[in-house]
Amino acid sequence: AMHLLIQVPMLFKFGFRWTPSLDLRHTGLIEALKLMAPRLLTMGGIQIIVLARDNLASRLDQIGAVTSLTYGWMIMQVPETILGTAIATAMLPTLSELAARGDWHEFRSTIERALRVLISLTIPIAAVMAAGIHPLVRGVFGFDEATSTLVTWTTRAYLLTLTGYTIHEIAARSFYARKEPMYPLYAVGLRLVLFLGIGIIGLTFFKEIGAPVIAFAEIALLIEAIVLFIWLSKRTHEPIQVGGAVAKGLAAAVVGGVSAYGLAVYLPGGAISTALIGMVVGGIVALAIVWSDAKQLLKL
Repeated sequence: AMHLLIQVPMLFKFGFRWTPSLDLRHTGLIEALKLMAPRLLTMGGIQIIVLARDNLASRLDQIGAVTSLTYGWMIMQVPETILGTAIATAMLPTLSELAARGDWHEFRSTIERALRVLISLTIPIAAVMAAGIHPLVRGVFGFDEATSTLVTWTTRAYLLTLTGYTIHEIAARSFYARKEPMYPLYAVGLRLVLFLGIGIIGLTFFKEIGAPVIAFAEIALLIEAIVLFIWLSKRTHEPIQVGGAVAKGLAAAVVGGVSAYGLAVYLPGGAISTALIGMVVGGIVALAIVWSDAKQLLKL
């Protein structure tokens, strides 16, 4: 409801006038339905993956497996929502306008800038969070040591997919802006097959690892996002180049993660305070390395 209400003032500002009528042959309605049907199927595929995740976890015979997956995913979603969802949602009107004008060069450039920002930020964020998360999990949620360790490692497995989640937000919206909703539908089908395959292999050969092996199966989403951008590059006839951002992000992840872990372990003081200090310092060090790409966030 709030999502609708916050748009009402701007509708009045631009003189929108609503009339109670329904024309099933209206071209706008037909276009919306053509986009909606594949999108609903795509969302259905995502929900099947969630159900499959819990089903696989229930077969681990591990106390707290489903709980650790829930908490791990929730923790990973904090930076994903702040960066990936926020940027992708804000970009959709711009991408739709560029697509409507047929300005595919600027369309690709806008996507590339956003990807460079997200990649350069999320790779080191994942590393820094992974380095300092353990005492925070125990302090915030009040779990015992065994459960805290399980949630920590499950969260770390999910953090491996953080970059994939954020760039997937851009990928899906890029195709919806182009009014090509079938590509995300095909991609989620691929993701479902990969997720089940990785999950079943993990359950069969690495069952002793427990919940983290199920969380790692979400790497299928990163593969899905990469496939979507390969398709998008072919559709726009211009390759999307983000190799430099990946290299800087990985370098920043190593330096920032090591800094955060070192301070969290060796700095005198309480576990939570040293973990927080380590993560802040590690984040600052990492940001300095990726700043040339990260600062593009201000221009999106």
